[in-house]
Amino acid sequence: SLGPVQMFNLMARRSGLVSEAMGRLVRINVDGQESEALCIEALIVTTDAVVRIARSPSARPFLERLRSITVVEGQRSAAAYSGGDLRVVVDPRRGIAGRPSSARVIRAVIPQD
Repeated sequence: SLGPVQMFNLMARRSGLVSEAMGRLVRINVDGQESEALCIEALIVTTDAVVRIARSPSARPFLERLRSITVVEGQRSAAAYSGGDLRVVVDPRRGIAGRPSSARVIRAVIPQD
């Protein structure tokens, strides 16, 4: 378990990584009571996926409205992108299987035909 300072530092580093890739500030919000480890894992997977999208000239425009990334706990793992917020839901009861894959995060950002 990370302490509050380490958690804040991780969120700040991840925000910096995404913000640098995007060329503007992207806020990171993590709200997990049951499984901090799962929320952290989801945060890393999600921010890595966003950086990959940002590096792709054809996919980058899909991120033009991105302002925040939010990781929360819920009943089912999910990823949704709306109103500038990329929201990732993790299901702590399912362990590591309770977080969306990077492919699912990418599909939330880039609409499929």
